[in-house]
Amino acid sequence: MTAMGKCYTDTLLFGLRGSKAIPYERLVNMDKVEIVHGTVVGKTGKRIDHAWVELSYKPYKWVWESQHDRLFNASEYYKSVGAKVDYRLTIQELMKLREKFKNCGPFTKKELASIKK
Repeated sequence: MTAMGKCYTDTLLFGLRGSKAIPYERLVNMDKVEIVHGTVVGKTGKRIDHAWVELSYKPYKWVWESQHDRLFNASEYYKSVGAKVDYRLTIQELMKLREKFKNCGPFTKKELASIKK
């Protein structure tokens, strides 16, 4: 599997400044914001690496997806694209990884472990 597009960078930018779909002022009022790296089923039917953002505002849970710059109901998103989570990061953790490895993902287990110390 290979990473395609710029979804990894887009998730960091979204976490730092929001987007048209959800401005930063709304973003900071969320209960939880997580950057998710995993895989989805692409248009060809093959599984591809992808990144998205999960937002929680109890009792609701949404997914922001950069390709469409919009919010999806989280459970509907996971079903519709066959999303599988590899790992979750806070915005701060992703910033540390970007600084250390000069990219926004995807990351190996060793790279992830390097910021947990």
